[in-house]
Amino acid sequence: SFGGHLDGNNCSIRGVNVSATTPKASLFYCVLKGGSIKNLSAYGTVSGGQYVGGIVGRSFGTLLNLTNYINVTQSGANGGGGVAGGTTSSSYTEGCVNYGTIECVTGHNKTAGITGLGEGGIKNCVNFGTINGNSLAGGVVGESFAAQNLCENLVNYGTVTTKTNAGGVIGQSSAPVVKNIINYGFVQNSTTGDGATNFTAGAVGCVKLGALSNLVNYGNVEGSARVAGITGQVDSTGTTTFDNCYNYGRISCGHKTNSYIGGILGAAKAATVTACINYGEVVGKGYYVGGILGVVTTSGNMVINNCENHANISGSSNAVGGIVGGPVNETKGEVTVSGCTNTGDITGPSMVGGIVGKIAGTINNCHVDGCEVVATANLVGDAWDNGDKVGGIVGYSEPNAANTPAASIENCSVKNTYISAFRDVAGIVGAYYYGDNLKNNAVENVNVIAVQRESVNPGYYKDANIGYVVGRDLLNAYSAKEDNANTTANSDIRVLYAEGAELNVNSFDASEHRLEISSANGLAWFS
Repeated sequence: SFGGHLDGNNCSIRGVNVSATTPKASLFYCVLKGGSIKNLSAYGTVSGGQYVGGIVGRSFGTLLNLTNYINVTQSGANGGGGVAGGTTSSSYTEGCVNYGTIECVTGHNKTAGITGLGEGGIKNCVNFGTINGNSLAGGVVGESFAAQNLCENLVNYGTVTTKTNAGGVIGQSSAPVVKNIINYGFVQNSTTGDGATNFTAGAVGCVKLGALSNLVNYGNVEGSARVAGITGQVDSTGTTTFDNCYNYGRISCGHKTNSYIGGILGAAKAATVTACINYGEVVGKGYYVGGILGVVTTSGNMVINNCENHANISGSSNAVGGIVGGPVNETKGEVTVSGCTNTGDITGPSMVGGIVGKIAGTINNCHVDGCEVVATANLVGDAWDNGDKVGGIVGYSEPNAANTPAASIENCSVKNTYISAFRDVAGIVGAYYYGDNLKNNAVENVNVIAVQRESVNPGYYKDANIGYVVGRDLLNAYSAKEDNANTTANSDIRVLYAEGAELNVNSFDASEHRLEISSANGLAWFS
């Protein structure tokens, strides 16, 4: 152990060769509380068990301006890092850089470029090395926690791969403050299952609590479930905030049931998300895909304010939205979405919305412009929940557990947009429970199309349920009262009915806001 003060004066130590099965294998076994090492670089190889590090095994002291070129192999218990295997709550790390390859070869976790387990503050650190972890892997920190911990100005350029649970910069965090985090590296989770703790993200894999701000991801991210540009899973029901976060990377998810994938957040119990923007394409093979948030998983308080999506969002199962995919069910996760904008194309088989795929909550002052919102039936026969529930703002407004009004949609607009589905399709909301909370919305220069052609669903037709504002009124409660003040202008409603035939209903009285077309006995209008 080392308890003094070492200033390397920017010198290098070369030829390091440490191989052990005991904890804290490293150039320096341990830095004690009050001790410090600074201005030093090291080259070589180190392999060991718990808290294996290139320069320090475990630090209780201060690490400043250290550069690691040592390749580190973690073969024992938790904690493997390029600079330090682990740091404690009394430690502080700043200005450190890693170029070495850090690899965990057994079924342990907390593997990263700077420190595997970070209980102390860390600032102004960068990773360029490749990280090959098992679980809780990060470019800079594997897991960061402790009440006094600050994570600030951290950057990753290296590739981060893991069998499960990874973040481009931090694998998992419960630090109270995380800010100014940037990831440029490719992040990949190779697990094929849908475990509850499986998460992958460009910035921070999982967040337990904290205030996170100015997080940016440029790297592509691939995972099986709970995948996102910024954070794959928010595992807190308390006060967790995300401010001014941006994603530019392509986000993709391979699980065919529950994708839980988003440009900013994948799955969240509760959080407040403000002024976050997604520019990266999001592609999910399962349920719940969103430009900002994929899914709300519990009955926490989820608030999304002034966020934007400008990328194409697509899913192969239900609940796909430009901002939010949706809550798991009506008793889990009431969402408030306000001041948000979407300009990306949104596609999926059912419950597809320009802002939210399905919702039990409040949408206010949200806007969709210049995009396509489309659901295509991919089943034959009685496909009630396929190719349906599509709206410029909301695909499906579901009731809450008490079967009372679950969604308020007010002061929203859809402009210059193409909206298409097999049935239950409209300019504002495709399928809707209750009408009193649908007010002051505008539809302008929008094409709403129900595709009832046989080529979409061979030999089978359903009521089209198509409208400017509401497509399918599930409880026959929607009223186009003047005080609702929903307006339409320069928009088309069309039903593509038989193969090659087209019914243009642009002459339909727009003041009614809703049209149902029955295919059982030809075509008929219902007021």
